[in-house]
Amino acid sequence: MVRQEGKEEKIFEIRQSGLNELASIKMVHEAAFERRAEADLVQAIMKSPEFIPELSLGAYVEDKHLVGHILFSLVEFDRSKEKRALALAPVAILPDYQRQGIGSALIEKAIVVADAEEYSAIIVLGDGSYYERFGFKKAMEFDIHPPFEVEDENYRVVPLSAYRKDIVGKVIYHQAFQSV
Repeated sequence: MVRQEGKEEKIFEIRQSGLNELASIKMVHEAAFERRAEADLVQAIMKSPEFIPELSLGAYVEDKHLVGHILFSLVEFDRSKEKRALALAPVAILPDYQRQGIGSALIEKAIVVADAEEYSAIIVLGDGSYYERFGFKKAMEFDIHPPFEVEDENYRVVPLSAYRKDIVGKVIYHQAFQSV
């Protein structure tokens, strides 16, 4: 349980979210992003054989209502044989619960789980200054590159305990990302 203080004290729990909650997960992503693309991405990843249940985490308020969700998928590299690196995408919080630390708590918990499961690194595309506080560094510093144009500041990686220096090259995302 994580207790958040604010205008109104909210208590939430972070735990694994599964296929049996897909409708609620989809609703959270649609509401957070105000479009279907991310929700469709989550659905495609979760229904694929490559779905990693341990890295589908939800934030639930006291009444067990899902208010946030984070999902990871495996990535590959064009110049490395690494098969244990991840992409963080997406993370979504219902609008009424944003800016209360729920997204941060989901990211922190997910990094701990990914490290314990012996994944090597996590890649993220997002606000560099936001992700920096979780240990994400510019990916280009590790010779890791996006498959599309993006500002270096916003393409980040956090090396985990199983990280090796030969994890380099252009990132190849899960096939579901091609539909976004």
